[in-house]
Amino acid sequence: MTIRSITALAAQRDSRAGQSRDATLPQPEAVAAAGQASGQGGQLETLSAAVPSDVAVLYTSVVGVLAGVLKSDPSNSYMTLRWGLYGGCLLATLIAVVGSYRALPNRRRKLPLAEAITALTAFAFWGLIVPESPLYVLLRAPFLPILIALLTGAGAFTLTSVCRPWLDRASR
Repeated sequence: MTIRSITALAAQRDSRAGQSRDATLPQPEAVAAAGQASGQGGQLETLSAAVPSDVAVLYTSVVGVLAGVLKSDPSNSYMTLRWGLYGGCLLATLIAVVGSYRALPNRRRKLPLAEAITALTAFAFWGLIVPESPLYVLLRAPFLPILIALLTGAGAFTLTSVCRPWLDRASR
């Protein structure tokens, strides 16, 4: 999901703010138009849509270049750069979601908290499990694949069972 789609979802949730606390967003056309899947079959779409693709492209590109450089210089792992890139992309995700939302003309909230937490959570998990992330340099088999599987499961659970219900409700 792009930052623009996350912002569109926040605006859509704002438009439903005057309704009951348990009111859900329109199903499935309006939510899908904002880049968010809905319904029982939407769990996989929730996972893929939650990762902020704008920032993920930057992260993946730099990590890919680092992987190529490592093949030519295996003695240097660039750990400081890897962790800095990871943290910087988390910060960029937060700034982009909040900044994009604040640019909306008719916003109702100071911060799009649910959308920002969802985007940060998605990138935090994704940034660690993507190949050549800092974890791939720090850890080796047999612990690395076990940790990656645990992080993948924890991320999937968090996004589908914790974050998604927040996004399905109108904002307060």
